[in-house]
Amino acid sequence: MANKISLPRGDTLRLELTILDEATGEEYEPTSSDKVVMTVKKTADENDTKVIIQHEISEKQLIITHDDTKDLSYGNYYYDVQLTQENGDVTTVIKPTLFILTPEVNFDE
Repeated sequence: MANKISLPRGDTLRLELTILDEATGEEYEPTSSDKVVMTVKKTADENDTKVIIQHEISEKQLIITHDDTKDLSYGNYYYDVQLTQENGDVTTVIKPTLFILTPEVNFDE
């Protein structure tokens, strides 16, 4: 599955996000007025309103910190990335995709 994330619980993740314009195939550069947000939930069900992790992506860099996942249960979650442009257009640039927290051996003290 494209864009699937698998991460040991408590690890830091840094990813570069590239947004392509579907009409032209060219890379889209978000403006300072655009908002790009990554959201993680337990399920991709529309009735699941509990946000587990949510970060605004700036300068095309997505960062999941140690603190974001250190207290979460191992297992499958789902994430998506949404672009809201200055003109009000909203586009889900990464559709709901698996976000897997895998076991760790070295735990926080």
